[in-house]
Amino acid sequence: MNNIACYIRVSTDKSDQQNSLEHQRAMLESKYSESNITMYSDTGTGTSFNRKGFKQLLYDAGLNMRKLKDGRITFEADVIREPLFKEIVVLSYSRFSRNIAIIDILRTLWDYKKVYVRFLDVNKCSNETSDMPYLQMLFTMAENEVAETSKRTKRGNQTTIIQNKIRNNSIFGWTFNRETNSLIADEEEKKVVEFIFQTALTNGLKLTAKIVNEKGYRTKKGNLWTDSTIKTLITNPKYKGYNVRNKYTSENLFTESKVKYVPKKDWVIKKNDRIEPLVSEELWDSVQYALHQRCIAGNKGQNARIYDTRGKIKCRCGASYNRAVTTTVASRPLAQHYLICGNKKKYTKSYCNSENITVGMLDSFIEEQRKNYYKNVQLQIQIKIIQLQEDMVKVNNSDVIDIKNKEAELKKLKSKMERLIDTFLSSSETMQHIVEKKINELESKIKVIEADINRCKSINIDKEKHKRDIVNKIAKLKLELNKAEGKELTRQEWLYKVNSIIIESKTKFRVVYNLD
Repeated sequence: MNNIACYIRVSTDKSDQQNSLEHQRAMLESKYSESNITMYSDTGTGTSFNRKGFKQLLYDAGLNMRKLKDGRITFEADVIREPLFKEIVVLSYSRFSRNIAIIDILRTLWDYKKVYVRFLDVNKCSNETSDMPYLQMLFTMAENEVAETSKRTKRGNQTTIIQNKIRNNSIFGWTFNRETNSLIADEEEKKVVEFIFQTALTNGLKLTAKIVNEKGYRTKKGNLWTDSTIKTLITNPKYKGYNVRNKYTSENLFTESKVKYVPKKDWVIKKNDRIEPLVSEELWDSVQYALHQRCIAGNKGQNARIYDTRGKIKCRCGASYNRAVTTTVASRPLAQHYLICGNKKKYTKSYCNSENITVGMLDSFIEEQRKNYYKNVQLQIQIKIIQLQEDMVKVNNSDVIDIKNKEAELKKLKSKMERLIDTFLSSSETMQHIVEKKINELESKIKVIEADINRCKSINIDKEKHKRDIVNKIAKLKLELNKAEGKELTRQEWLYKVNSIIIESKTKFRVVYNLD
């Protein structure tokens, strides 16, 4: 039985969208009923590649994720792992991505892993050379559409700030009246809000969450309260009847730094009569003061130190490992630093049962890998160079598009057009109708040729860029191989070359390097 992957996506988690997700699933399962299907799904934007299902799809296709310095995410072929399938099917290209950078991923999938993506809505495949320019055009249009929508949203946001309109209509403690654009207190949830504020007045965030959960209270979605959800609630001025806007600003739609936090002094905070307060201003202000004092006293909620491995230590479940400190006891008077999976820390080991590791374990591993970096990656680099050289041969042997012939044809058509225009001007009224028809036909042909020339130029430009990229990558990799034998990297140099360190267990760590 043929193994294929199917990818489906919706933009939001609303019920009608979820029905669409099930609809997509049913259509694909029906169409490929005789194949062994692995289904991957996401709920969220198509501009970002930071989607759980999308990342798992590409991992199973033999690619590794890498985060660039500017926040963008890219994917590289793993030199060892083989793909679990050779075909990926999506109903619509816009479901797969609304970011032109997807073209590079499609090429990587085909060039390195011989995995192609089939787009059913336009009947195009990424392994067909003739289809790629068309797909590139579609993804460019999709990206432009997203950018234009973002502009319109920003203009709308500015208007709502001026008018003090309420935008967040799904928030714990209220029901939203769309007709009056107002938040009306939900009496049951209001009691929970009051309890949370009173508890947070004398207790820390984690203890508050514990007490609230023990009372049986749950979030709007039925989840347990956490220290972060508690903090989000008690620091929101809406609960005292104020509307807050301009807290975030869009930085880049297509990076993983989509929004930027705006300094508090630049927030737009206004009293709003359409928001029914759930706590008094006095209680709200008292909780803010207590929270601030606890932060000062115990440095809670602040990053006391930025570690050089921050963001690089990953659990096998995909979450980052976080620094933590053991509770001080009589037999162990000095606090001990250790690392714990973020999902395990937040949701307990019922969600992820990975093992904690000590800082000493991590440092010992880094020290060993640092000393033996060139020895460990030598074979990987050699394999990658061979693959890139093979890619260069493929590019050089690809069909060369003869733009000159097309330009010559265009010149002939334009010359013919000039003669027809002269004929039209000197002809009788009866003949003019006949000549006009020929002129229209010729105009259509000229437009087709011009579009074809522009497409060909784009392909050639892209081809040359691809060749330059390959040459640069090979040069960098050869430079790595030519490093002095026995040379050791510093800890900083080594960490710079590391994409991530995967913690499989206490005794098994795995490094993913950036080889470009």
